[in-house]
Amino acid sequence: AVQTDFSPEKIINLHRDWTIEPSKVILLDVSPEEALERKSESGDKFEKVNFLSEVRSVYRTMFSDQEGVHCVNAEAPKQEVLNEVKKIITDL
Repeated sequence: AVQTDFSPEKIINLHRDWTIEPSKVILLDVSPEEALERKSESGDKFEKVNFLSEVRSVYRTMFSDQEGVHCVNAEAPKQEVLNEVKKIITDL
């Protein structure tokens, strides 16, 4: 497995001094394989399945049980994703 520098604590600390607490978070979730399928080929480490799998896992763990967090299946057709995001934004 690829080891990353990403952890929930590191991400929170990185943003702590300049980010306001959001009332809603929308996490557009897509598998690493699908993400790579959509992106043109690149040789850097951010485009590797194992690395993307780890990053995805950190974000899913970080946000899975938090209030105000909405995970959207971004592998759905674009219009469905857009409709779901619009609904989340407009539902107060």
